[in-house]
Amino acid sequence: MEHGDRVAVRWFTGPEEAVNGADWEWWFYAGDIGFGMRVQAKRAEWNGSYKLRYRPNGRRL
Repeated sequence: MEHGDRVAVRWFTGPEEAVNGADWEWWFYAGDIGFGMRVQAKRAEWNGSYKLRYRPNGRRL
């Protein structure tokens, strides 16, 4: 929020996440040039590993 003039965040709804596989999208701006990236949140297991089960269109990771 402190950098609202340079960073924009968009959270996806459940149906949107099912289509694109992302929980939210970050956009970083420098003037009129922007760079966006989508983020998929994962919860760490107690041993520090992650369950990565998402497969785009049923394909391999």
